[in-house]
Amino acid sequence: ECSDQTVAAPPQDPTPAPSYNRGFFVDMALDSTGQPWLAYQARDTTALAIAKGSGDPVTFSHQSVDGEGEVQGGLLIGNFDGGYYATIALDAGDVPHVAHWDKEGGRLRYATDSGEGWELVTVDTGNVGQFASIGVRQGEPIIAYYDYGAGALKVASVSEGSWTTEVVDAGDGSTTSRCGKYADLLVGDNGTVHIAYQDEAAGILRVASGTPGNWISQTWHSVEEGS
Repeated sequence: ECSDQTVAAPPQDPTPAPSYNRGFFVDMALDSTGQPWLAYQARDTTALAIAKGSGDPVTFSHQSVDGEGEVQGGLLIGNFDGGYYATIALDAGDVPHVAHWDKEGGRLRYATDSGEGWELVTVDTGNVGQFASIGVRQGEPIIAYYDYGAGALKVASVSEGSWTTEVVDAGDGSTTSRCGKYADLLVGDNGTVHIAYQDEAAGILRVASGTPGNWISQTWHSVEEGS
């Protein structure tokens, strides 16, 4: 006969196990005092995490921001696989703004520290969010990212408290255009946004400049132009 049994858990090892799976997809920004902040993927938990630097020499305090994939038997389970293409920017008040791709959900996620905890938002869905790059324009976050399904460069920005998304460059419009990979976004002092990215199908480097709703894309280097 079989009967229910309760097996006592083994005593806990007082020595914490080291974590070697931090630091994937790392990005960095400097605050107003010159101290570094990092955003990265903590692979063990498939979470987006940040590290805040302080002191001289710099020491870091770490915290998980978004996503805790459940682990059983050393294997990841559940419906969250985030932290990919982690990107961070700080506003004038040194408030962090971070974004990343949730691979499992195929979505672009954004988070900011409200002072009472992290506010989390799904910005866009539908196999989008790869190669995310964030900046702060006029006090609001703006994110460039790749739409894998459409093969296009997109931008998400905040207007009157709501997120809007738009296609900046759709390439040749075909299903194989693959335009917008490796996006890197910078915001100028005058509020103009510049985004460098690859048009993979055409084999060219392009830069889009402008503001939400008003973009001009130019080819900076192509195979035909040579070196």
